[in-house]
Amino acid sequence: MISSVCLSSSVTGLYIYLFFILPFTLIPLSLIRGDTHHPNLFLNLQEISAIREKLSANDTDAVWCFNELKKHADQILTRQPRPYQEGMAGIRNHEDLKKKLLSPLHNQGRAVRTLGLMTVLTGDQRYAQQAKVYLLAWAESYQSFQVVNTGWDTYTKNDAGLYHVGIIGMCYGYDLIYHALSFSTQERKRIEKFFRAVAKSVMSCHDYWINDFYRHEWRPQNHLTWHVAIVGVIGFLLEDEALIEWALESERNPWDWKEIFRGAFLPSGVQPVEEERDTPIHYAIYNLTAFCVLTEAAYHRGINLWDYRVYQKTVLQSFQHYGRYISGEIPPLKPVTEPADKLKNAAALYTLAHRHFGDAITRSIAERGKRAHESNVFGFTYLTHVLPAVPLSVDTLFPLVPIGFQARRAGESLLLEWGGSAGSDVAGYQILRKESGETDWAPLIYYGQMFAGTVREYLDQNVRHGKTYQYQIVAADHFNNVSAPAMSTPIQCEDKVQPLNPADLNAVASGKTKVYLSWLPSRSGDVMQYCLYHRTEGQSVVVLIQRNFFLDFVHTDLKENSRNEYYVAAVDEAGNESRPSKKVSVKTGSDQFFFRLAMSGDDRYELYLNGQRIAQDRDWERLKVREGKLEKGKNTLAVCASSLGGVAGLIVGLQFDRSPYAVDSLFSDTLWRCRNRFEAGWENQDFVDSVWQTPQTLGFFRNSFWSKEFPKTSLYTDIHNGILDSAHWIWSSEPADSTVYFRRSFYVRED
Repeated sequence: MISSVCLSSSVTGLYIYLFFILPFTLIPLSLIRGDTHHPNLFLNLQEISAIREKLSANDTDAVWCFNELKKHADQILTRQPRPYQEGMAGIRNHEDLKKKLLSPLHNQGRAVRTLGLMTVLTGDQRYAQQAKVYLLAWAESYQSFQVVNTGWDTYTKNDAGLYHVGIIGMCYGYDLIYHALSFSTQERKRIEKFFRAVAKSVMSCHDYWINDFYRHEWRPQNHLTWHVAIVGVIGFLLEDEALIEWALESERNPWDWKEIFRGAFLPSGVQPVEEERDTPIHYAIYNLTAFCVLTEAAYHRGINLWDYRVYQKTVLQSFQHYGRYISGEIPPLKPVTEPADKLKNAAALYTLAHRHFGDAITRSIAERGKRAHESNVFGFTYLTHVLPAVPLSVDTLFPLVPIGFQARRAGESLLLEWGGSAGSDVAGYQILRKESGETDWAPLIYYGQMFAGTVREYLDQNVRHGKTYQYQIVAADHFNNVSAPAMSTPIQCEDKVQPLNPADLNAVASGKTKVYLSWLPSRSGDVMQYCLYHRTEGQSVVVLIQRNFFLDFVHTDLKENSRNEYYVAAVDEAGNESRPSKKVSVKTGSDQFFFRLAMSGDDRYELYLNGQRIAQDRDWERLKVREGKLEKGKNTLAVCASSLGGVAGLIVGLQFDRSPYAVDSLFSDTLWRCRNRFEAGWENQDFVDSVWQTPQTLGFFRNSFWSKEFPKTSLYTDIHNGILDSAHWIWSSEPADSTVYFRRSFYVRED
């Protein structure tokens, strides 16, 4: 989270009223050569005209805000842009990211936005020219743009996407000056390539959050909301439907605007994730701001999300809930840590909300906060307007009912098909489903493919064998007018399709009478169990096990020197069995012994077994489990571990067979040897390490600095803990050592 930098909603502050303040003659609006596309990101020509009329009336509050805005803009005219010249590759850690990307991008994004506003309010092209200089400088500096670097620590990766919020101010400014002065074709390409690079990078960081850092959490929070806001604003600016779809509603993005809206708010308006923080009201407003940035940009392109409703949840409910805290009607949740002046950070956003909702709570906060805005705001904007919203063209006509709606079986799924709804303004379709025995309809799609309205089928794969389903569909236009529903005939799902077979069955003999087996899961989603088949040479095939969800098995009590053949199949909930996996054959009676090893090294390591490198890794936050064979007799583990700064440590746990019924363990502890400098042959089995030091221990696996960094997945619980519970984190006696070499020799003897 970004508490120290305080990316608060005060950003919106000054600019709620900044548009109303021009104490001299206005330049004719016709000199701003707008079209239907620019300016139209957060302000259009109608709104700019209304703002200029407000300024002409010499409103006191408007004049005050304009003076603040002009003071800032005039200072920017004398400054040169300072983008981060080294590119993202020069950022090594979280502090670098904050200092070299966050601050410049926020401050200079704010500058571009301010210059754009002064351009449309005064017609003075000096402001537009300076905004152009800033945009081209950043476009030149970020030709190669990479956010998530695998060598970064957790906090750097986590905040990388959020730290690009400042780009919204640049988008705002570029939209305002788009027709205020001339750009060459190449200049426009460079600037827009820069915006696309930012969008791509933020999407990459969003994927990292979902698939790595945040994969164990089902509730969205402000980082994810800002990711979709950034990408969506860039999409609307560049009229890129792929980016807009990704941000608002896309199968490629499991946490898009729609899904975050569903997950972030309770029906009461409470944001439970944000209320867990030290400053809950601040972060609730901060997250709400991200919603409203994208919502207002969508509104200017004819998509009214301000009135979006799902499961009785609305954006207004959250404004009203937190408005009671801001107004003092309800005591603060955490009075010790919560900022006393919450009004300063929220008034601008509530003014924007009042534009659309017109309710008493948002009006009260907006009125009280006319001058409660910081002048030194950050470089992202929240589209604040005291003026009433320019209404969209009135459309009260309902779309026609979609024709030809039907559901039919398609393998193990149900395929929905329809002929569309007549009319050119259909944004998309909403589909609801009801299972036999249920009374409520559950939505499958909200405004599906809302920008084209050309989709004519949907494959419902989330169905169960033997269940009966009925569907209804309505057409929705851009103004939330919804057609009457078309109903499908109830249909029963029959699954006669074989699931996909498991892959990569692996069998490893260990000692005289034991075989370890493991396989990868079937990629079918309805698998209920796996059947493992076994045949001993000269015997018939038998079912060895039938287990739900298990992906490994230890076969014991086999005959010495016997040939054993195995294959595995998946069985789905309808009883369909897959084709068998590839057969594997293994002979018992080996002098090698199976082992399983779990380890991690902060920040990176190379692992050697008996002089041979068997693993290396740079992602210390994810524990790795490896399997292999040990030789009978002496074995040596050797590890080269490196730290990129901060706390450093290595943890290793090893389990191996000693007999068919006994397992030995070895852990990182003070029996290991270490040294902080390279010596030739250090990884070999015959290397003499008697003069090496004893490492210091830094805590057990479960109660160390690192334990809270690892996700609590089933893999963590079932495998890692079993191997690492008795292991220590270790390092040399000098915490500042950046590279440390470790060794541990041990013997394997069969009972």
